[in-house]
Amino acid sequence: MRRRKGIVGLPGFRLLIPVLGASVFVACATDRGPPERVELEAGQTELLGWLTSSGEFRLYGTRRNMLKRNLKDCVSGAFPLERHQETMREYEGRHVRVKGRVVDWTGNPPEVVALIHEGSHIINGCRQDYVLFAREITLVE
Repeated sequence: MRRRKGIVGLPGFRLLIPVLGASVFVACATDRGPPERVELEAGQTELLGWLTSSGEFRLYGTRRNMLKRNLKDCVSGAFPLERHQETMREYEGRHVRVKGRVVDWTGNPPEVVALIHEGSHIINGCRQDYVLFAREITLVE
């Protein structure tokens, strides 16, 4: 099982370096690394990045990585099915803030090929150790 540097495992979640009860991961200025991730209270997470869709959404840390479709530098997720397609049409290719719940992917048995978030399938095309069950999205100016 592959472990990412700087990430510690907690029951059901992967959290980043704790800072005053929350954790913050600041994306590097380079083109490497997934989107900036800010842990909020009660299992909620906020991710900042560039959004694209291919069924599930993919959130990239930089616009350049989004344009290159660099799958090593993104996080997969989905909104509930009734909102997912409309949300993708409105925010496709834009810089956004997405809030939701981080779900550990690494604990799944090998035969599990997707997680379902209120009707939306997430296949983890970004191949990260976690995916995002999204709830809210806002445009970053």
